Amino acid sequence: MTEFVVSKEDKPLLHAFIIGVGSYDHLDGGKKGKIPDTMKMGQLASPPLSARALTQFLLDPTQHNGEIPVGSVEVLISCDRSAAITTSGGRFVPESATAINVKQAFRRWFQRCNSNPNNIAVFYYCGHGIEKGDLFLLLEDFASDPFLLFASTINFTDIYEAMSQCNATTQCYFVDCCRKVTKAAIDRPRMAALQLLDVVWGDETPREAPIFFSTARTIEAWAPSNRVTRFTDSILKCLS
Repeated sequence: MTEFVVSKEDKPLLHAFIIGVGSYDHLDGGKKGKIPDTMKMGQLASPPLSARALTQFLLDPTQHNGEIPVGSVEVLISCDRSAAITTSGGRFVPESATAINVKQAFRRWFQRCNSNPNNIAVFYYCGHGIEKGDLFLLLEDFASDPFLLFASTINFTDIYEAMSQCNATTQCYFVDCCRKVTKAAIDRPRMAALQLLDVVWGDETPREAPIFFSTARTIEAWAPSNRVTRFTDSILKCLS
C-alpha cells in the first residue's frame, strides 16, 4: 500500500509525497549485485525510520492537534526490515521506492495537489543524494540499468521547476540527503534521470515554495544509525 487518503472534502488540504530509501540494490551491502564503483555509498538505517515517523505524524491528528488539514499521504519506503505504518485502519507496509512505484505515486500526488489552488503540497525525501549542478535523489533500484546509471534517480531541480505548473500555491520541499559530488557524476556531461513531469515554460503558477535542505552543497548529511535524522526530528518538532 502506498497511498493513504484521509479526506476527500472539497476544501484546501495538505497532500504529502514521502520517500525514504534505506535499501539500495546495487550499492555496498545490496542484494542484487554491487556495481563496480559504489561511490562509497551503501545501506542506510535512518531514512526508513524518518519517512515512517513523518508519515505516522501526519496520519495521526492527535500528534498535531488536528491543526494540519491532511488530505492524503503518498509514502514509499525501501528497507531491509519492516517499515509498517500504523493507522486507525491497521498496519500497512508501504511499497518500495523503486522508479516505477515513485512514478505512479508522484502522478497521484500531483493530481491531488493540483485540484485546489489553496492546497498545500509537501515533498519529502530521505536517502542518498548526488550533486552536479542539479541534485539527484537515488531510488532503491539505482544503477539497475548499466547503460543509464542515473535512470533510477529523481532530478530534484527539474521536479521543483516542473511543479510551478501545479495549482497548489503553497508548496514545501524537505530534502534530507548528502549533496556530495562524485566521479561518476563528473564523468557524465548529462545524467538521464527518471522523468516524472515535463518542465513547461510560460505555464507557471505564482507560488510560495521554500526548499529546506539538510545540508549545503558538496557536504554530506549527518544521520544516526537507528533513529530518525536530526533534520527530520526538527521538522516534526516544528510541525507539532
